[in-house]
Amino acid sequence: MTLLRRQRCRFDFEAKRRREITLHALHVEAAKTEDFDRWLFAWQWHNPKAAEPVWSLMEAAKRMGADISEADAVELTQQASAYPKRLSADATWAFPTPSEKSCDLPPSVASMSKNAPARNCANGKTASIKSGNAAQ
Repeated sequence: MTLLRRQRCRFDFEAKRRREITLHALHVEAAKTEDFDRWLFAWQWHNPKAAEPVWSLMEAAKRMGADISEADAVELTQQASAYPKRLSADATWAFPTPSEKSCDLPPSVASMSKNAPARNCANGKTASIKSGNAAQ
C-alpha cells in the first residue's frame, strides 16, 4: 500500500484577483467609460511578477473589451507603479461612477467592515458594501 503524499500547492491570489477585475470590467462595460484606467490600475497592481508588464496590460485591456496603444500602456504602468502601496479593494471601488450601470461589485469588496457606508446606485437602489447586493 502506497501512501500518497500531500502536495504543497500554493494558491495564486494575484491571478484570482486579476480574473475578478477582468470579469467585473466586462460586466459593467468599463471599457466604454471615461475612468477605464481604474480597472487597468487595479489589474496592474495585481501583476507584480510580469516579465513584460506593458504587453500584459495591453492584453488585459483587450480581454476587458478595449484596445490601448503601447504608449498608453507605458504611461498607465508608470502611473500604477508610482503608488508606494497598491490600494485595497475597498479604496479602489469605494466611489463608483455614475457611468456604472449596476451596483455589482467585485467579490473582494464583499468582505468589508460592517461600519462602511451604503452606496447609491444609478438605478435608485442602495448597495450595501458588506453584501455587495442592491437593496430597496
